Amino acid sequence: MASQTAPSKPPGQDTNNLVQSALPKGSTLLQPPVEINLGDKRKGVVALYKQSEDDTVFNGFVLMSNGGGEPERTSLPPPHEVNGLWELDVASILTVPSGTGPRALVILYKARRFGLEDPPVKAGYVYAFRDGAWRIDDAGTKRLLGAADATAARARLSATR
Repeated sequence: MASQTAPSKPPGQDTNNLVQSALPKGSTLLQPPVEINLGDKRKGVVALYKQSEDDTVFNGFVLMSNGGGEPERTSLPPPHEVNGLWELDVASILTVPSGTGPRALVILYKARRFGLEDPPVKAGYVYAFRDGAWRIDDAGTKRLLGAADATAARARLSATR
């Protein structure tokens, strides 16, 4: 799924403590933080969280380091799905080559619309890191509709490069 190399962190402070200290007050993690390799000697830790108990979509950030000092906290743009209308369950977090700059971050999820009995929709978001910020890559994100797992996501994204 993702690299197991941790970003630089202060001595004696593990990844979970580092992420917990970066979480907005009152929020809760959706899953354990995921360590990733963004290429070009950049490492990161992805943290997805709910701002409140009533949230049905995720918020997130990446703690990134390029080898020294304190990791930088960079927020992920929120999903396009409307909080309270859709429920997103994260299935997988991975990185893929981006063609330019750091590797792209991919978050796969299953979405269910409240009040409908339909099966969940499998989809994902592609985030590209440009000019010091994460941005949703809408073209890559559209290609992930129906991607059931990391293998399918990588195949769909590599087919268009």
